[in-house]
Amino acid sequence: MAGLPDPLELYKQGKWTWETFFNLGKQLTQDTNGDGKIDQYAYASWRTYAPFLWTNDVMPIKYVGGRPVFNLDNPKAYKAFQAVYEMDAKYKMRPADWWTDPQGRFQKGITCMDYWGPWDISNMRNALGKKLGMVPFPKGPDTNKKSADEGDDSAWAIASSSKDPELAALYLLWMLMPTDKEKELIVKNQIERVGGKEVYDILMDAATRTVINPAAGIPGFSELMDQIDTANPAKSIKALKPKFEAAINAVLEGLK
Repeated sequence: MAGLPDPLELYKQGKWTWETFFNLGKQLTQDTNGDGKIDQYAYASWRTYAPFLWTNDVMPIKYVGGRPVFNLDNPKAYKAFQAVYEMDAKYKMRPADWWTDPQGRFQKGITCMDYWGPWDISNMRNALGKKLGMVPFPKGPDTNKKSADEGDDSAWAIASSSKDPELAALYLLWMLMPTDKEKELIVKNQIERVGGKEVYDILMDAATRTVINPAAGIPGFSELMDQIDTANPAKSIKALKPKFEAAINAVLEGLK
């Protein structure tokens, strides 16, 4: 409706970047009824800084000699948190209470873009029909990757105390490996949900670059990340670094 380029087309051209995202975002943030108040916003999501970290090639921890090491104290990470600040302070792309029902607002057209998981695609498709488009998250200035979207970090596992691990493994294979007919139906359903074979292929390609958050299993780590001041990330991260390292060390101590 705004006459702006389709983000999916920009992605296919290699032009779907943070800079483009912000450029479109400031144009989509509008007072549509002329009452002096913004009533249409460009973007809102419960995923705040994480997509910016992944798409600027930043992991909150890295592994050195098999040991997890704090990795947010670097310029790439500072830029990711700074991007969140600019999204709000400079471009005003999100509502002040952006955490309030971002999916519902997106489906009502109050926000123009959302970033969420595949479990909500059916609801969005039912609400928006052909108006729903999909694209990976825009990439940052410090990465050569085409995309870097977060994958689900849940998993099936076999307990070390299992009395029959071979049988447990067979059960998992039976549960998780569809037959050819089941796979055909699953793919057909996915193609319909995402909006066609071309979009499906693009998203399946992006899935080969999926990021699994390496800090997800460290107690207290995410809460510390929430404390980072996006207006001054470098100073804030340096101040919080001892607490981050303590959280990592607590896990290592528990493994001894």
